[in-house]
Amino acid sequence: MSLETTTIAIDSRVLTVAFERTGMSTAGSALELVRARLPFVDRLRRDIAAYRALPPSTAERALARAPVRFDLGDDDIDYDVLYGGWD
Repeated sequence: MSLETTTIAIDSRVLTVAFERTGMSTAGSALELVRARLPFVDRLRRDIAAYRALPPSTAERALARAPVRFDLGDDDIDYDVLYGGWD
């Protein structure tokens, strides 16, 4: 990748926060990390907006309230022997 030197104006408080949050020590490295993460942040924002825009259906709300029965169907396995007891 070809790097190019440029000059930008940035608030020193913003840069301090960027250094603290990213662990980077130069403006270039902090900005590069932000550039790399930006597509993921944008996708997360779009996903959150989509979830907020479309409320759950009646069936989805009913499913969320349904009781859960946890059964692996493996009564023939003695987990205490395999992994030790909870004592």
